[in-house]
Amino acid sequence: MRRLLVIGALAAVASGCGSGSGSVDPQAASAYVDAQAHALCVVQTTAFRTQAEQQAAYERAQQESRLTADEFADAQAAAAKDEALRERVSDRVVALCG
Repeated sequence: MRRLLVIGALAAVASGCGSGSGSVDPQAASAYVDAQAHALCVVQTTAFRTQAEQQAAYERAQQESRLTADEFADAQAAAAKDEALRERVSDRVVALCG
C-alpha cells in the first residue's frame, strides 16, 4: 500500500512537467532517484501544520540534489514516461524511510 502511495505521489509530481528527453544520463538518474526519495521521505515522516509547509519542505529537499535545474527537470520528465525510474524512486523511499 505504501509503495502505491509513493508511486502515486511521484506520478502526481511528475505529471506537472512539460516534455523532456525520454532518456537520462545514468548518473543524473541516480541523483534524481536519491533526491526524490529524500523529498518523499521528508513529507512522509514529518508532520506539517499546513499543506504549504509540506510543499515547501518537499521542494527544499529536492533542491538539495547535486543536479542542475535543467538536469532535474529532464529527469523528472523522463520519470513521467519511465515506470522503471519511478519504481527505483519507490524502492529507494522504502529503503530510506520504510
